[in-house]
Amino acid sequence: MRGRSVDTAAPHGRAMKKLMPILLLAAAVATGYVVYRTQGPTYVAPSLAAQETIPARLAAQPGSDEVVRVLDIDGLCDCGGCRGKLYRALVEVAGVRAGAVDSAGCVSAIVSKDFDAAALAKALTFGQYVAHLRP
Repeated sequence: MRGRSVDTAAPHGRAMKKLMPILLLAAAVATGYVVYRTQGPTYVAPSLAAQETIPARLAAQPGSDEVVRVLDIDGLCDCGGCRGKLYRALVEVAGVRAGAVDSAGCVSAIVSKDFDAAALAKALTFGQYVAHLRP
C-alpha cells in the first residue's frame, strides 16, 4: 500500500456534484421569490429648489424720507450659504424696504430715516455673524 495513495475526498466530491444542481435551483427559486415580492422603487429623488437670487448691490434708490444703512458683518465665509442666511434675516426685519449682501461681508438696507439702526444690527447678529453699523 505504500505506492498507492488513498483519495478520501473523492466520495465527498461526487456527492457535491450531485448536490450542486439542487443548490443552484434552490438559490434561483429564492432569488425569483424576492424579485417577485419586491414592490416598485421606493426612493424618490429630491427635487431642486429654485435658485434664490441674492442681490449684491441695492437695485433701488432711497426715497426722500429714507436712508441707506450699511453694516459690516464679521464671521461671513465664502461658502455661498452665508449670504443667503443674512439676506433672509435682513428682509424679515420690519421696516427694511430693500436690501443687499455682497460677498465681502457688507450688508446694505434701505430704511426710513427714523428707523432704529441698532435694531437692524441686532437682527443681523446671530450664529457666527456679528453686525457692526458703519457710521
